[in-house]
Amino acid sequence: MPDYQVSWQDIFHRLCKSVVGEQAPVEILDGGETAVIRTHASILGRVVSTNRSERGSTQSVSLELNGWDNLLNLIMKNRKLTLSVSANKVEYGDVVCLLAQASTPMIVRPCMDYWAIIVPSIPLSGYEEGGALWSKEAEFGYDFIATWDWQRSWENRTVNEHYKEIVMGTHLQLTVEGAEKHMDRLARVGNMVLTLGREGLRWEACNRVWDMLDISKMLRDEEKMGEGISHTLTVIESLTQICSVEDDTTTSTLRSTLTSQLQLMAEIVGRSGEFAEITEKDTIWIVSADVGFFKDCNTRMMELLLDWRGDEVQVAEAVVIAAFEGIGLGGPSPGMIELLLDRRGGEVVITEGILSAAARSFTAGVDVMELLLRHCGSKVRITDAMIKAVRYKGFGIGGAVAELLIDWQRRVEECAP
Repeated sequence: MPDYQVSWQDIFHRLCKSVVGEQAPVEILDGGETAVIRTHASILGRVVSTNRSERGSTQSVSLELNGWDNLLNLIMKNRKLTLSVSANKVEYGDVVCLLAQASTPMIVRPCMDYWAIIVPSIPLSGYEEGGALWSKEAEFGYDFIATWDWQRSWENRTVNEHYKEIVMGTHLQLTVEGAEKHMDRLARVGNMVLTLGREGLRWEACNRVWDMLDISKMLRDEEKMGEGISHTLTVIESLTQICSVEDDTTTSTLRSTLTSQLQLMAEIVGRSGEFAEITEKDTIWIVSADVGFFKDCNTRMMELLLDWRGDEVQVAEAVVIAAFEGIGLGGPSPGMIELLLDRRGGEVVITEGILSAAARSFTAGVDVMELLLRHCGSKVRITDAMIKAVRYKGFGIGGAVAELLIDWQRRVEECAP
């Protein structure tokens, strides 16, 4: 007979144990909705592509497993894994891992200094005893802290922030405050960065370095600042060495891009190399060059520069023009313009050269001109010569941008006393 007196929290706890193994510590929190698991794991590979069915009830997932061809054959048919769609859909870059004492692999997602369980158990396509095959061969060398949420989606940013507090507060019982708490988080994120890098997940590892820099920034005005920066730079140096080694998971172009990005991060934060001192040439290079593989990397690098070395950065006319000219040419997005205007708009003097550069931004010309006028409208003095220059130098979209300026000039005149 079923026991109707058993609480949901107990049922969820038993379910977790059946998935991760009886010996793994499991704590149920948040009113029985969230499990926090701490054990050891072996990283097997990652998700390289996903595709949802027309009805949306299933999701086809392709995996790339590091040296685990036998496992790949066991869990996949035609090299595709079909999963039922749950609250958390699998995404590109999610990680396949096997927990110590677990009978099947799972799919997890790195979230700051812990992992979110997306698929708790990968089906074995009828080979239920396959776990013994790879459990004997796997090396469970990584400390593993993860959350498994029963209902809420990890795509919800508010929920994600909520569970950061659960993991870092309740489960780890962090009673320390301030710098000590940030140092603990920094150490755990650093461990995750190096774990991903060593397992061939270099793209993901480099993207997590930004989390370390965000935490290090919190230490800047605290007594642990020097120690935090030193630890971050050590992790960046180790990851740079990892990314420079030739392997089967990254192309030579990607290896070069990743190492260049990591070196640039280290030079900005560590005040070394080309960025021991900040010159206008350095700033122009960041706003206009293709400095990273990741989307909007230029904008993030510029934000890093302003956060850590802002007192050395001068946003002169040449810098703004370089930022405009990079749009649509493989360089920065309009987000770069917005960042410069938000953070340093008071320094920007709108000149004919800047207006012409904005007009030449091809597909983004009208949008960035509207952005420019919205932030600096009171300082913009539009003359007939400027409008003619924009119409002439703006190529195909020059006319549309010129009309925008004319309309802006008319509204300004109407509002004049």
